[in-house]
Amino acid sequence: MPDTNKLQNITDAAVAIRKAQASLMQASRTCTDPVSSAKITAEYTHLNSMFQQLQHALAITDDAAFNAATNLLKQSAESFQADEDQLKAIIGDVKTAASVVGYIEQAVSVLMTM
Repeated sequence: MPDTNKLQNITDAAVAIRKAQASLMQASRTCTDPVSSAKITAEYTHLNSMFQQLQHALAITDDAAFNAATNLLKQSAESFQADEDQLKAIIGDVKTAASVVGYIEQAVSVLMTM
């Protein structure tokens, strides 16, 4: 049975990712530039991929498989850190960009402590 603290960390990361996605949706709705809108959609899809990985990890009951999944989540989290500056450039509204990046930082921070 996977460690309950790790399960809670994954749940917390999933909540933060969903909040980041909600902020991205807000940015998408106010975006008038089609290129920026497409980039925001791509970032939303990237976050959705991470959310699906988190949900998959939560469903795992085998300890070895769970540990392998958490290691992959850490690697994915590192890629999100690299994307933060790109997100800030894509999202025109500074407040919304800070919100998205803040939620991603929360998720990354939680995952990196596992």
